[in-house]
Amino acid sequence: MGDPLAERAMELLHRKSGHYLGDDADKIPDLEQFLVYRVSDSKHTIMDREDRRDPELMILTSSLLNPRFCLEGWYSQHVGQLRGYLPQEIRKMRT
Repeated sequence: MGDPLAERAMELLHRKSGHYLGDDADKIPDLEQFLVYRVSDSKHTIMDREDRRDPELMILTSSLLNPRFCLEGWYSQHVGQLRGYLPQEIRKMRT
C-alpha cells in the first residue's frame, strides 16, 4: 500500500511546479517533477528532478502531519537558500 502522506506532499508540491526559485518558468510543468517517500518513522525525502541534491532534501514526518505547515513555502525557502538566494530575495519572489 502507498504512503498517503507522501502522496499528499507530492500533490502540494506539484501545484506550484515550475515556479520555484531557479526553475525554468518557460518550461511546461512536469507532473513527475517531485517524488516524496518515507525513509524512517520520523523522516521523508523529497526528490526534485529539476534540482537534484546529494543527499536529497529531508523533511520531518511530523511537519507533513501538521495541517498548519506550509510545505510549498518551506520547500521554496530551503531550495532558494541552497541555490544561493538571500532570505529577503526569496520572500520577495514568493509574494
